[in-house]
Amino acid sequence: MTLIECARGCGRGCRFCIAGYVFRPPRYRPLDELLGVIEHSLEHTERVGLLGAAVADHPDLPALVTGAAELGARVSISSLRIDNLRADVLAALAAGGTKTITAAPEAGSERMRQAVNKGVDEAQILEGAALVGASGARRLKLYFMIGLPGEESEDVHAIATLGNRIKERLDAAGHGTRLVLAASPMVPKPWTAYQYEQQTDIRTIKERQGILKQHLASGIELRTDSAWTARIDDVLSRADERLAPMLAEMPDNSLGSYRRAIREHGLDGPFAWETEAPPWHVVDVGLTERFLLREMDKHERVKRTIPCPPPEVGCKLCGVC
Repeated sequence: MTLIECARGCGRGCRFCIAGYVFRPPRYRPLDELLGVIEHSLEHTERVGLLGAAVADHPDLPALVTGAAELGARVSISSLRIDNLRADVLAALAAGGTKTITAAPEAGSERMRQAVNKGVDEAQILEGAALVGASGARRLKLYFMIGLPGEESEDVHAIATLGNRIKERLDAAGHGTRLVLAASPMVPKPWTAYQYEQQTDIRTIKERQGILKQHLASGIELRTDSAWTARIDDVLSRADERLAPMLAEMPDNSLGSYRRAIREHGLDGPFAWETEAPPWHVVDVGLTERFLLREMDKHERVKRTIPCPPPEVGCKLCGVC
């Protein structure tokens, strides 16, 4: 497969996503340039993979996918947005051999989707599922997160309810499209609105994974990450200068070794960025601290932030432009 970067950065502003912040502003390679690269790549392989933080937001995506198919390429896309799926794009992907359509609603309740600034409602999600079912795709894989800041048990129940409704739409299409629901514990990342948030504790994560297992309809494949793996991810993402000695002294990278090393190096408690500057502030990514604090305030008030305008507009909201 020839991998082609067709977009860089994302302007959606999902408050959990480090790529959506530190790779701003969003940029898209021109359609004619991309088709030229695809045509050249066909000398080596007919399979083409389109990459980017927000490939689905490319303004010429339908023309790109259909144009590539007309050249004889079999196109794959890492992930699409559930709220802007199009029948012609899905048909071109199916013709190219794509078996799984992947998208990320992220949260089950409207309140949590608004809080994380996802900007997609249930009607759009269900309409997108119906389009995928009608396309005859073999699988629809949806990514959700549990343990988001401010999340309640009702929000996790809403993931199960939404998953069951999506399965109904897929079944109604009559093509046997399977639903895979991946629910991962949220890991707060540096340089995001949630950079100072404490990660949801392991016991609560396990309880909420149990809610999904209990309430999802049969026939839905549930995939969940270990709560302890998510805790290790958090330490690797946000720990200070104690992290390097910890890694150097570990005998192997097994789960047990990580758990022991985290405890022995004092990284098993809450991070305390309230009293000291976080270690990642030595890196200047262009974002202002004021902007991220304001985004966290909007999360708590369940308020949206509009997507990035084009760079030529000259927006100075987040500091990057």
